[in-house]
Amino acid sequence: MTTVFQPHELLVVFDVDNVIIPGQTQKCFLGKLLRAGDVSLFSFSVVCSWFLLYKAGITVNTQRIRRYAYRQLAGKRSANLRQLCADLFQSELRPKIFPAAMKKIASYRDRGATVILMSSSLREIVERIQEYIGVETCIATNLEVRNGSYTGEIQGGVPYGEGKVHKLQEFIAENGPYRKIIAYCDHDSDLPLLEYVHEPIIVNPNKRMRRLAEERRWRVEQHT
Repeated sequence: MTTVFQPHELLVVFDVDNVIIPGQTQKCFLGKLLRAGDVSLFSFSVVCSWFLLYKAGITVNTQRIRRYAYRQLAGKRSANLRQLCADLFQSELRPKIFPAAMKKIASYRDRGATVILMSSSLREIVERIQEYIGVETCIATNLEVRNGSYTGEIQGGVPYGEGKVHKLQEFIAENGPYRKIIAYCDHDSDLPLLEYVHEPIIVNPNKRMRRLAEERRWRVEQHT
C-alpha cells in the first residue's frame, strides 16, 4: 500500500552535488564563466585548486575562497548571469541528473511530502534544477545585486556546514512545523544537517563519509 503524507507530515531535503547531479555544479559554472571570458585563467585555477582540496577531504577556509570566487562576479549584470546559468543547465547539468534521484523525488512529491533542494551553490544554478525537477523551493547561496549588477558580496549567509542547519530552521519557522525531516547528503561537511534531522540518508559517499555512516548506522544509497 502506498503511503500518502498529510500536509506538514514529512519534509525531505536533498543536497544537489553528487546526490542529484554528479560532481560540483559550481565547478561547472566556473568553467562556463572561463569559456565566456568572464573570469581569468588565474582565478579559475585558484578556485579549482580549492575544489581539489575539498574533494580530497582536506579542510580549507571555505569562507575565504567563496569570498574570493564571488568577488570575481562584481559588476556582472545579473540578467546575463542568469542566462548563462540557464544555458549551463541545459547543456551540461540536465543531461547528468541521476535518474534514481528524479524517481525518488517524484515519489515523495506525488505522495504529498514537502521536498526542497539545499546547496551552497548559487541560487541562479540551483533554481534551474529545482524548476526542472518540480520541487517546492530551494535554499542556496544568494549574491547581492545593486542596480542590476552583482556587487560580489554574499547576501544572507551560505548554506554550508552549520549554515545548512540555520537555513533549514528558518525554512521550518516560516513553513512548518514538520513531524519528520529526512535529508539526503553526500559529504562530511553536511554532518551538522545530518545530525539535526530525524532520518539522515547518505548518497554516493566518499570513503570518510561512508565510514562515518557505518559507525552511526545511517542508511547509504548509490544514485546513478
